[in-house]
Amino acid sequence: MLPLPPRFADLKREIANSYPDFEKRVTKAWAEIIDQLNKRTEEIAKEGSEVRRLFSRAKFHALTDASTFHKSSFRNFRALERKT
Repeated sequence: MLPLPPRFADLKREIANSYPDFEKRVTKAWAEIIDQLNKRTEEIAKEGSEVRRLFSRAKFHALTDASTFHKSSFRNFRALERKT
């Protein structure tokens, strides 16, 4: 992997400095993401083939952004969440 030009480090500093408590907030956000990933992993392990079938029907090629992904591909997954 090639190192990024110094302007990217400058941009990163600029972004971080523009948010109060940036490091604390980012660390908290990553902890929340990891927690959710762990929960979903447990659900997938528990549901097994039911979850795989939902993923196989997902239209990943049609995705353009996160909102489209959630709305078009995982209506059935949300139903599965409510079932458990």
